[in-house]
Amino acid sequence: MLSTNRDEIDSHLLEIPGQIFLFRSWERQHIYHFLKKLVIWLYDLPLTAPNDDKLNRFFVFLHGNSGMGKSVLLRKFWEILRTPRYPSLRVSSIIHWRSVVADNQDIFPNIRERHIDQLKYLRLLQQQLASSLKKPENAFPNFTAKQQQPQKWFTGPIRPQELATALGEDLKSLASVTRLLIFFDEYECVDECDALLRTVIRSAGSRVGWIIAGQHNLWNPLLRSAKPYKEFVRPEHSFVIHCNDRALFTAEDIKDYFTRVYNCILRNYSGIGMPNFKHIAETLFKMSYTSLPTEGLPRYISPLLAKLAAERYTQQTRTPHFLTLDAQHSIISDMVQHYLPVTENQVEYTRIYGLALLRRVTSHAITAALTLDDPQTFRSAVYYLSIRYSFIDSDTHDKLPALQREICHFVRLWLRVRRTQPDIQEINNQLLAAHIQALETLEKQTSFPTFQSRLKDQEWWELYLDLAQQLCWNDPHAGIKALVALMIAASTEDSYLKPSISTIGEFFLPLVDQQTSLYWHHAIEGLMPDNKANGTIMHSLHELYTYLQANNRVLVLPHPLSSIPTAELNALFCWKYALALHESGDIESIKNAITMYEYAMSILKSTTQLQNELVACYCQIAKMCYEQKEIHQCLIYCEKARTILLSLPLQEQDATQKQLIAELYYHIALLTDPPRTDYLEYVIALNADDWKAYAQRGQIRFKQKLYPKAIDDYNQALVLYQKSREGFTLQPQSPITYDADLAQLHVNLAEAYAAQQNYTQAIEHYTHAEQFVAPDERDLMYTILINKGITHQNQAQYPQAIQLFERANTFKPAAAKGYEQLGWLYLKRDQQSSDEALKMFHQCLALDPTHMQAAWLIFWLSLGESYPKKDDAAQLTEICRISPPNAYLVLVCQAIQTALDGNTQSGLKILTRAIENDSTRWDAYFWRGLMHAHKELSLSSSQYEERAKDAKNNINTALAFGMPPVLLRPLYYCRQHIPTFFSEYAGPLLEKHFGSST
Repeated sequence: MLSTNRDEIDSHLLEIPGQIFLFRSWERQHIYHFLKKLVIWLYDLPLTAPNDDKLNRFFVFLHGNSGMGKSVLLRKFWEILRTPRYPSLRVSSIIHWRSVVADNQDIFPNIRERHIDQLKYLRLLQQQLASSLKKPENAFPNFTAKQQQPQKWFTGPIRPQELATALGEDLKSLASVTRLLIFFDEYECVDECDALLRTVIRSAGSRVGWIIAGQHNLWNPLLRSAKPYKEFVRPEHSFVIHCNDRALFTAEDIKDYFTRVYNCILRNYSGIGMPNFKHIAETLFKMSYTSLPTEGLPRYISPLLAKLAAERYTQQTRTPHFLTLDAQHSIISDMVQHYLPVTENQVEYTRIYGLALLRRVTSHAITAALTLDDPQTFRSAVYYLSIRYSFIDSDTHDKLPALQREICHFVRLWLRVRRTQPDIQEINNQLLAAHIQALETLEKQTSFPTFQSRLKDQEWWELYLDLAQQLCWNDPHAGIKALVALMIAASTEDSYLKPSISTIGEFFLPLVDQQTSLYWHHAIEGLMPDNKANGTIMHSLHELYTYLQANNRVLVLPHPLSSIPTAELNALFCWKYALALHESGDIESIKNAITMYEYAMSILKSTTQLQNELVACYCQIAKMCYEQKEIHQCLIYCEKARTILLSLPLQEQDATQKQLIAELYYHIALLTDPPRTDYLEYVIALNADDWKAYAQRGQIRFKQKLYPKAIDDYNQALVLYQKSREGFTLQPQSPITYDADLAQLHVNLAEAYAAQQNYTQAIEHYTHAEQFVAPDERDLMYTILINKGITHQNQAQYPQAIQLFERANTFKPAAAKGYEQLGWLYLKRDQQSSDEALKMFHQCLALDPTHMQAAWLIFWLSLGESYPKKDDAAQLTEICRISPPNAYLVLVCQAIQTALDGNTQSGLKILTRAIENDSTRWDAYFWRGLMHAHKELSLSSSQYEERAKDAKNNINTALAFGMPPVLLRPLYYCRQHIPTFFSEYAGPLLEKHFGSST
């Protein structure tokens, strides 16, 4: 528990690590009272009973003019209270109410108007409170219920006061475990809404405290439209900080600044063809009187004026000043002299200069700036000056109140002009030496292996920036080059350093020559772009690359880093340049990017981010090479990418790049004949847990007729697929989940089992596949039904096969495959189904006129018990036109034509060629056998035995290869014309299959 003893509290405030926490004396007193009252409120010490309508709560109210430090003080409170010292307190984030107002003009059409949409106001307030406390919408049930309450004629619309009460009750519930402290900044007076907020506060109860800051709010006793705070709350538990009339430099001084600028523009630029200057000056002058922002007006508006001035003057002078140097120096000098005390103490002036020269407040820097011989006097000296000169209140100028930032800015501008004066140069040299010593000490204490490792150390890069700024005061050219070196080092990281680097560089840019200025601008736009087009970035990087190549000494680091080799910086620049080249997208730029990446990696070694970016580059160009059919080059880049990827730790490997390389290897494997199994092994190595990789390898192995290995791959793919679906079952359940990928895996397994003639397993997987197919997947369902029907047919399970083929035809009525399979089934089933088969083949040919198999079987079946006649030659010619000349069935038809022309010997030779093309089909064997038998008509009895043997062997081979017996009918021709062959062989064969040879 934090002690309430005043000395202990003061000690606590002064010992916050990492920063100097000193306020003016009146601010310190407020902090003391704040913490004392907070401790009483937190730990439920006795409280005075509330009187009347006053709220027994904890409050802090800050009000006053812009730029006086309200927001800074509020943030200091917040930083203290969010530490683990206060476990009994939940602190909200700071709600910047004016920003919220600016983004919701439909609720607040004009902040000064009284006509406010109160319901929308309360909804917005609830959203901001929920966000600041990191609570979801359902953490405010009373508010939600009241807001959604149906409106009835007897209840009327929702009253804002009721909704405000509900919101307070929700806050009260949230504070039941841990007290809440809610921060508001920039809260302005809107009378009707102040009444609503007061209702929320009252309803929230005593466990919710409030800290509210703003120029004019309900608790400002100077406002005529608002009651003083003491009439609303108990003063012994709350307090007010009035932030007016405490600074030596006020908002009126800023108005005076614009008056001077306005008058100077009128004197210097009237009648010279630049009316925009006068218009902008008048606008800014009026704006400064109506609504002075707290973001530091001169500092942020000057660049706008500079841009206009540059239209006329930059070409000759290359200076960004919006006034002549004499005019600007005159104004700034007056402002600085107004701020600086009237004193003859030159030591005090020197100390003020030293403080203004600093980038940030640190012990070693202030010791040097104050020229203190005894470090023990450091705190007292800083405290003394902090009371009188407020711009050293914080460790960085960005945390100062807005007006104090302007003071520091004016003094720095004044010093920039006088930086070569002996007294200023002397203090700057002291500061430079202090920064060098601090950086040397850190370098000795910490062994940084690389320049990038230094950037991960905040203390290091903060010291480097301090040193770079002091170099700019001494030698702006050296300082700018030191900043660019840091920019190069940080270019491949997040640009968290850009604001600091840019602020320093832009301030000193007017002091350098044109070449260094161009060098700086190319570095900013190329190395740390801010929403720049890629063309602009590429141009700047190219110019910077050319400049670095031509000036070898540009990247020499400042002392004490001058001994560090600059090869790493060159490599980091090449890395950044490569990244931009890669993003350009064209193949030549990507090749150049690869050259840059490879050079960077040769210096930077095992940088995971760099390696992944190089892999991405390899992958992109490999894909481009594949698309352009440059397969050899594609393989080269794939191999480079694969080697780097697999050398990285598994958690650092980019899954997208691995998948792309695997797909490229897979597609290249398909292009090779036979497919390259080593490429498939690369696929598996890159995708060890990817079911698709195993499925792909299974397909290749299936094509290679390695059926057992294909089955193993498909089964592994099923297991991994189940894993990828987080427990999704491989067996169909009820209700069925449709999944085309899973169905295809089962189809692949079924085909592999069928190829092994394991028809039972094949049918089982076809059944699974069928149940996973969605109704609209008609093509996949058609394939499954056809293949499943063929499997049943191979087991002579004809009724099941017929049913499946007929179902398939309902899915694709215009497809010929189903009718063809039905035709084959009827041929194989029995001799009485030949007419049905003929019908199916006719239907097949009608749907697909190029279906030669159907045309051929129609011809064969139409022969009946006859041998082909010469009149059939024309029909055979038509069949031959369907397929290429050397196709198997074309050769069979040509052989029959040749035999019909009387040249049986030539026909037999053509059939031999057909068998050489495909020795597993039965068509050619049967007709070769029949032609051998037909030759008996012209043979002598001495030759008969040899020819009859050849005929029998060929016909038996055809039957062994699965020829349907119904196609034996042309053998009946032998009964009349070759009786000996018929009686010895054909007749018994026909009787066996048809039951009779007659």
